[in-house]
Amino acid sequence: MFTKSSLRTAILLGLGASTSFLYSTQPLAQPSSSGGPQLEEVLVTASKRGAVSLQDISGSISAVTSESLEMTQAQGFEDYIKMVPGLTSVTSGPGQTQIVIRGVNANRIIHQAAQTRSLAGLYVDEMPISVAGFNPDLGVIDVERVEVLRGPQGTLYGGSSMAGTIRIITRKPELDEFSGKFNANYSDTKDGEDSYKINGGVNVPLTDTVAMRFSAYDSSDGGYIDNVASGFEEDDYNSVDTRGGRAQFAFYGDSLDLVASFMYNDLTADGAPDEYEVNPDDPQVADVTDELQTVKVVQDTFDQEFKAFNLTLEYDFGPVTLTAAGSILDMEIDKHLDDTFRVLAVTPIDAPFSDYQAEDTFESDILELRLASNSDSNLEWVVGTYYESSERSFVQTQPTPNTNAFFVSIGGPPPCPTLTSTCFGAVTDSVFDGDEEIETTQYAVFGESTYHFTDQFRLKLGFRYFDYENDVYIFGAGPANGGVSEDSGVLEEDGWVPKVEVSYDLSDDHMLYATYSEGFRLGGVNGFVPAECREELQALGSSPGAPFESDSLENFEIGAKTSWLDQRLTANLAVYVNEFDDIQSSVALDCGFTQEVNAGKIENSGFEAEINYLASDAVSLFLGVAYVDSEVKDPIPSINQKGDVPPYIPEFTASGTAEYRLPIAEGTGYLRGDVRYVDSSYNEFSSVPTAQELPSYTIVDLVLGYEISNYNFSLFGKNVLDEEIVSNIDPDRVQPNQFTRGRPRTIGVAFTLNF
Repeated sequence: MFTKSSLRTAILLGLGASTSFLYSTQPLAQPSSSGGPQLEEVLVTASKRGAVSLQDISGSISAVTSESLEMTQAQGFEDYIKMVPGLTSVTSGPGQTQIVIRGVNANRIIHQAAQTRSLAGLYVDEMPISVAGFNPDLGVIDVERVEVLRGPQGTLYGGSSMAGTIRIITRKPELDEFSGKFNANYSDTKDGEDSYKINGGVNVPLTDTVAMRFSAYDSSDGGYIDNVASGFEEDDYNSVDTRGGRAQFAFYGDSLDLVASFMYNDLTADGAPDEYEVNPDDPQVADVTDELQTVKVVQDTFDQEFKAFNLTLEYDFGPVTLTAAGSILDMEIDKHLDDTFRVLAVTPIDAPFSDYQAEDTFESDILELRLASNSDSNLEWVVGTYYESSERSFVQTQPTPNTNAFFVSIGGPPPCPTLTSTCFGAVTDSVFDGDEEIETTQYAVFGESTYHFTDQFRLKLGFRYFDYENDVYIFGAGPANGGVSEDSGVLEEDGWVPKVEVSYDLSDDHMLYATYSEGFRLGGVNGFVPAECREELQALGSSPGAPFESDSLENFEIGAKTSWLDQRLTANLAVYVNEFDDIQSSVALDCGFTQEVNAGKIENSGFEAEINYLASDAVSLFLGVAYVDSEVKDPIPSINQKGDVPPYIPEFTASGTAEYRLPIAEGTGYLRGDVRYVDSSYNEFSSVPTAQELPSYTIVDLVLGYEISNYNFSLFGKNVLDEEIVSNIDPDRVQPNQFTRGRPRTIGVAFTLNF
């Protein structure tokens, strides 16, 4: 049985042992091709040096193809995540997702932490779109593939790719012919409302060098949670409507390629997919009598509007290619949350409701310039610069009737039109009002180079130097804030992350690699705390307005990419150890406020394996497994203990697919089954008194279809075993635990027309 120290030693030995092949130029003999069927080659662009075969690029990378996405009627993140082992998510509803890769996580999902950055990057083509806790789920309509890069991607992808990166690669305009696709499906969810989805796209060549491409979608996901609050009863209240589209314009010249794209996505959720457990003895949830029921006197609505423009230019100079990618992002969120239970539990205010409201706007301008070598010499390289300017405004308020009357009755100050320290705030009957304004400017220089010492042996070196500044203004008011407060601060920080990788081809079909890589996450500035908190802050080595700096991840990894049976079978394996250090942690102070500090260390070790097998022209199989052992090494007082398991880290995940195709009449019939297993996990550090275990679950999806000519008809089932899926447990708000429930068994029909 291996230990983490022995695993790290093996990885370091792998780095050294690989260099012993430096003078070995004789590859192992390979069998001759039998002329039989082979797995289709999957190309990825993760290295930013053009398209490379997935089997020829080192590192733990998965790719979900357009065929799989379309066949399974995949709509968004929760659909394609099922096909990737080691990739999980924490969600409290559509558009409110936190990505977890390789066990790199230290917090439960907290949406009001506006300065928290993502631990995993999310990209659409060249455009980063990740926003911690509010990652926009833009769907996978007219998509070529989804690439998942595991492990830190700090050199090429920067600060929000500490744990890994997800890249959604869209289809681009084509010059060869006019073409298009239309898809519609209808489905029924057990004990819930019906759902429908309509989407389509069209490719329009205009000249020999110019083409356009358009796609659009409209969907309605029926609710399956019943609100049973007395006087507010509503069946299936958590319905979600999503609509949007993408327009692309492309010019392809002899040396110059240019693609401009605009994306729009509008998501409206009428309620959250949360349930309370049946507990007749608790008056807060006395109305709950069955599963999939909640008690809400305030509708938990969520509206997210996302707009983005991207312009990517590539110019081939011959020896090198210049790429310039500029993006403008604009996202607006309006969120309501029923906070009635908590307010009534901690104050004697006689209020019929308390409506927590947040308006979050995020704007970002990004420009990346890079040069990549084109020659077939022994040295391959890419170097670039990155610039980002972003602004985020996070405004909170909490209307709660009778608030001011209560505090005045006990001698507190009334609200006042001009905010001063002698009044609670200017908004009548609001428990809390806050405004957080964050401006970030970031510059970076990065590069990776690979030198081929022989035809078999390669050494890759990479780096990223970053320099950023966070300017933060924080305002608070209302009784929950203890009055009016204002604070501001600036965090300036720079640093660099390296990457070292060696790879060796045992043969044309077998590659070994060993990697050392690092990642990082940008820091921020703490806000106001009252005077009674100062001694606690000093004990933490902090102070009001003090910054919390970037945290970091070190990763040691060895792996293999192999093909067998005349490329009918591929088997890829990665084994790793990573250390998550100086973690941005939210410490709860005895005075009721929180402070972000850099403290603690988490260590993860594990492995990932993926096997694709083309058994015949008719049968293809896939199996992927991932294991991670995650525990706290350096504890943080009042947050965790040594040996704790961090939140939302399932120890084992597995995905499997079996597909069978059979010629029938003039067309082809097909049957596909997908299975996804996710182990149990905790919603907080395992020693925390409020920690709850999220149960393990197994999802089975089935598709039965027939395609003929340009038509495709299918019957599909998602979660056909009607497994209970719990993706989040919220122990906060001084109330019974809320369980975020995945969609129950859903059966539907789909039709696709290609033209």
